[in-house]
Order: sequence, then structure tokens, then C-alpha cells
Amino acid sequence: MPTNNGYTFGTDREVLNLKPQEKIYTAKDKSNNGLFLEIRPNGRKTWAYRYTFNAKQEKLTIGRYPDLSLKDARQARDEAANQVAKGISPQQQKIKEQQGQLETILFRAYGERYTKEVILKDRANPESMLMYLNKALLHKDLKGKAPLIEPNLRRNLGKWST
Repeated sequence: MPTNNGYTFGTDREVLNLKPQEKIYTAKDKSNNGLFLEIRPNGRKTWAYRYTFNAKQEKLTIGRYPDLSLKDARQARDEAANQVAKGISPQQQKIKEQQGQLETILFRAYGERYTKEVILKDRANPESMLMYLNKALLHKDLKGKAPLIEPNLRRNLGKWST
């Protein structure tokens, strides 16, 4: 667990001068806004924002220094503070966004892309290939969504049938 040794920073130069120690330690922003820097023994410095949401203390990891400057970290902290003021947990919002990105990269999405870019363009008669894909692989996905082949695509298949 990071320890607070009373280190503070207010400028980018002060952040740069924070050196690693034997144990993880934190340094707070002098503006007392919840922004802090976690310094690990290997020298990695990570920006984080500590805040209270629904009477519980939460921590949002913002990014790494020097990839994210002090100015950018303060801006990200301000955006997170605005979310807290609106009743939104920035940490939970970040998790939901990451899960949303993961959900968009599904086999279904690749199948739809392959259908549009390869099967419908390269095959003289794509009906049989679409039928196999739809029946064997993607009749229903795990969330119970409709088959890969959309109804309007099925209607358009008539122009390729012999």
C-alpha cells in the first residue's frame, strides 16, 4: 500500500525531481484537489485521482508520467471531478467504457465485416456461403441477438441467385 510521506509538488520540475525509494510512496498536488502521483521503486510514476463517491473513497488511475504532463493530469482530474459533481463515478465510467470497447470487438462484428467486404464482393453467388455462416456459426450469438445476415441483406441476395 502506498504511504504518504508528506511529499508535494506544484510544478513539472518538482514532479521530475521526485526519485524512487525502497517502497511505493505518493506525492500530493499542492492545490489539494485529490490529484497525486504514485512513485514506485522501479521509477514508474503514475497519476491518480482520489475522491469520495457515495460515502466511499475511490481511486481513478489517470496515466503515467511523463506520458501525461502535470497540466494534462490536472485537466483530466478536473474532468473527473465534474463527473463526480454530476453523480457519476469516473472509475465505474472508465470500466464501463473499457467493457464497451471489448464488447464491440466480437466475432459477430468480424463476420459482418467479412460478409460485406469479401463474400458479397468476391463471390458470384454468395447465397450458399452466407447460409453456411448464418446457420453453422452465427445462428444466435451469446446475447440472443439476431443472426449475422440481416433481413435486408437476405432480400438483396435474390439478385445473385441463379
